[in-house]
Amino acid sequence: MEKAARVISNIIYVLGLCLLFLLLFTIGVYRVNINFGQELVNINHNHLSFYILLIAGICIMVFVGISKRFSIERIPEHKLFPVLSIAFLIAGFFLIFNTDMTLRNDPNYCFSAAKDFNRGDYRSLLYFNYLGYDPHQLGLVTFERILCLFSEKIIFFQIVNLLLSILNNLIIFKVTDMLFAGNALINRYAIMLSFMFLPQLFFIMYIYGNIPGFTFLLGAYYFAVRLMTDRGKAWVNVCLCAFLGICSSLIRSNYLIGVLALALTCALEFLNRHKFKRVIALLILTALVCLLPVKALHLYYRMESGIEVSRGTPMILYVAMGLQEGPMGNGWYNAYNNNTYEDNGYDYEVAAAIGRAEIGNRLKTFAADPAYAYDFFSKKYISTWADPTFQSVNSAPAITLENWDDRVRGEFLNNLYSGGKVYSIVSTLCNVVNFIIVAATLIFFLVSFRNKEAKPLRYICLLFLLYTMGGTLFHLVWETKARYMQSYIYILIPAAAAGLSHAVQSVRGRYAGKDQCGRDIQASCSGNKSEGHLRRDALWLKNCCR
Repeated sequence: MEKAARVISNIIYVLGLCLLFLLLFTIGVYRVNINFGQELVNINHNHLSFYILLIAGICIMVFVGISKRFSIERIPEHKLFPVLSIAFLIAGFFLIFNTDMTLRNDPNYCFSAAKDFNRGDYRSLLYFNYLGYDPHQLGLVTFERILCLFSEKIIFFQIVNLLLSILNNLIIFKVTDMLFAGNALINRYAIMLSFMFLPQLFFIMYIYGNIPGFTFLLGAYYFAVRLMTDRGKAWVNVCLCAFLGICSSLIRSNYLIGVLALALTCALEFLNRHKFKRVIALLILTALVCLLPVKALHLYYRMESGIEVSRGTPMILYVAMGLQEGPMGNGWYNAYNNNTYEDNGYDYEVAAAIGRAEIGNRLKTFAADPAYAYDFFSKKYISTWADPTFQSVNSAPAITLENWDDRVRGEFLNNLYSGGKVYSIVSTLCNVVNFIIVAATLIFFLVSFRNKEAKPLRYICLLFLLYTMGGTLFHLVWETKARYMQSYIYILIPAAAAGLSHAVQSVRGRYAGKDQCGRDIQASCSGNKSEGHLRRDALWLKNCCR
């Protein structure tokens, strides 16, 4: 079974490295701009300014790692994280308190349903209303119902998003610290990259469960890493991991990809350790996590409301829509799913059959014209991944739409939220950070793949790669938006921090010689760590000095 785990992990590594290369090329060459107010995709190439800032950004990241006087290692973690958190809070409150906005489209429907449910009005569940089309949103509605007990003001939800974003950064730091045995340089890089990832700041304005759901997913990852590194009581880690995974996938169903990636990673780790009972238990638990919570939630609302929860728009129609051209972009939302469901009298089976036929027709079209297929999927992939802000800025507020009364105060925010020069600068900076994260992650996995001494981390670190791989493959066929992609880049930060550390240690080794590298190993491995963690850290740094 250990050999089987190794073969599967090798396949994942090879596919993952290919996808990382493709992603790096895409964001390094292309730049997608999405019209403000309307999701119209414009694919362009990166300007010279991006490459200049990219070179400067790489130099800065390396410099703060190798410099003795200005090294980030000189800043204690218990000071670096709070300082950046305060800066993040100030920026977040600046956005929140200088904006007057209303919710629109799906976020508005979910928020309205949450308020109505708390008042005993369940009409949204009727088959011809919003939750009749999209019953998978009931998890988000339930979460928002709980928050509405404290306040129904949008600003309250935005503040919750802001605090959860900082919590996300803290979890990323803690996960990094566990994986790399408290390596000072890796930890500080992880802290820096998490706060430099600006889409998470701008998404605090978007009330649609993407940040809360991701927080729960990261929490599940934290306890999964504790389980796989034998920290704490196993049953406590399993229970908390399962609970947080359930919450995550209920709030945003897309995060089920992350839950499955987590399950596969744990299964490979346990196979490698010959813990077959754990693998079997894990498979059963994963099936329960994926299936039972949704059914239980539907049963609860049927009992509370007296209304039978609809099966909703068939999911197969989302695949059909993801294979179609549309006015917004290839594979982007074009209302085909709900229109087909509605036009066929809300008959689930008939609509599903039409969706399957449409998929068959599209596949025949692609097979008959490979050049068209390549053009379609390449444009879909680029439009999905090459928006540096992942629609975080133009999701809210809608100051460019005449039929919305959203307002922002100050020239800076007006320029930002109308797609002006400020937005262009922010977008370029986001692209630089995205490129550094992906490139550093690629370095890390290339080193891990060829280095047999990195075996202790081999399976655990697949967690980040599998989630990004899953998101890539899923949205290649499913309906897509750039808005869905930010979590797949953010999750790479622990691996990216280790990749940056590897690059810096390599420069240090050439600049200061092997003796200095040996002192770095000794310094990194000092402190209150277990023998296994000391050995893992030493092996990692030893490889960096080669």
